[in-house]
Amino acid sequence: MGLLKEIGWQLKLLGRNNIITISLLLTLGYLLIFFLIKSLGETESILVIFILNDPATIGLFFIGVSLLSERKIKLTDALNVIPISTNILLWAKVIALSLLGLVCGLIMAFAAIGVDFNLLLFIIATFGLSLLACFIGIWLSCYTDEFMKFILSTIPIIILIVNGSMLLLFGVIDNIILKLLPFNGAVQILSYSVGSNMYDGAQIWWHFLHLGLWIILGSWFSFRIYSKKIAK
Repeated sequence: MGLLKEIGWQLKLLGRNNIITISLLLTLGYLLIFFLIKSLGETESILVIFILNDPATIGLFFIGVSLLSERKIKLTDALNVIPISTNILLWAKVIALSLLGLVCGLIMAFAAIGVDFNLLLFIIATFGLSLLACFIGIWLSCYTDEFMKFILSTIPIIILIVNGSMLLLFGVIDNIILKLLPFNGAVQILSYSVGSNMYDGAQIWWHFLHLGLWIILGSWFSFRIYSKKIAK
């Protein structure tokens, strides 16, 4: 019950801080670009790229900015004395931002291709992408103390993980190491959901396993680093 209440509070904070408005505007921007270039073909693959970037951007940047803001105004010290565990607070932030990322992803999908996609697979993939992006944002925020440093630290992550997943999706490269990167399982499930990639049962279960393992590892590692370095 404490987690649900904290998620509700985090959603209210997102609204008060205009994060929801900014996220919706960002989604509309991606949609505008999508409709401008959809005549080039590969509609579903282009949609996967934009959805990969939209919820991932929301999770990665906004959770980092939120945690850095709390440290800047010394709110982290106050949070350490309230009767709620650090893990619950972090999970509440992660889930709230992931729900926002999911809503933005659904808006993009419904506007771009209507209802002709697998809704369940889409929800799993988009929510999973947002979760992973939040975990990376938490981890990066522990090693930076300024917004600009945080933004700069995300660049190599985006180049490696996001672009690596895109190259695999389009078949440009076939590298076992890139296949093991965090976003790849979710990206593959996302591509199945909108029909840009065919799959068989064995493939999709492997990608579910890949996504699930990275969610477990990502939450454990990022929360542990945060607890040791920030919430001492």
